Amino acid sequence: MIIAKECEGRYEEKRSVFIGKAWYITSADQAEEILSSVRKRYHDARHNCFAYILENGEMRMSDDGEPSGTAGKPILSVIQNRGYVNVLVTVTRYFGGTLLGAGGLVRAYTKACENALNESGSMDVTSGIRYELSYPYEYHGRIVRILNEKGAMTEECEYGADVRCVFLIDAEMRRGICDEIKEISAGRIKPVEKEKVRYAIDGKKFLELGEDGSIMRKF
Repeated sequence: MIIAKECEGRYEEKRSVFIGKAWYITSADQAEEILSSVRKRYHDARHNCFAYILENGEMRMSDDGEPSGTAGKPILSVIQNRGYVNVLVTVTRYFGGTLLGAGGLVRAYTKACENALNESGSMDVTSGIRYELSYPYEYHGRIVRILNEKGAMTEECEYGADVRCVFLIDAEMRRGICDEIKEISAGRIKPVEKEKVRYAIDGKKFLELGEDGSIMRKF
């Protein structure tokens, strides 16, 4: 699962302000660039703590001067428990003058991370197949219905002598959709498999992802 958008979530306790931010990343180098910019932007803050997890399993966290285990670890735990990958969460703390104790710090950094991820939303990552399909106009209504019922994502549709469309379908659904299209056409119409793809979708937004999780295309 990945975040749907980069967002901020705040939490306050005893006048200390914790600014949580969730970022989509695909490499440790990208994470370091973002961390550098966060430190510059919040140079007057007491702490800039963080944690991140990449799709390849690489992860890192930092308490940035807070007592050991009270900042980076809670942030990382929230990310892991929610099943996110390719995400960096930073939490900047402006000290309010009152010590919070270890338990208070863990709670505050946890809440700031949760608030940022709640605002960011989530998108499930899945494997799919891109197909090309050509057919006479008389089949158009029935094929559109099948594509919609099976949750296919239509990328393009051209109307010439025949209809030509390119669509993506979840890998687990491909046999069913191909069988139904063949059945309504007595085997005359056969979707042609073009390539395997990885993508994320939240019902409103579609992202095609590269092997490292980088965003290749948006719909």
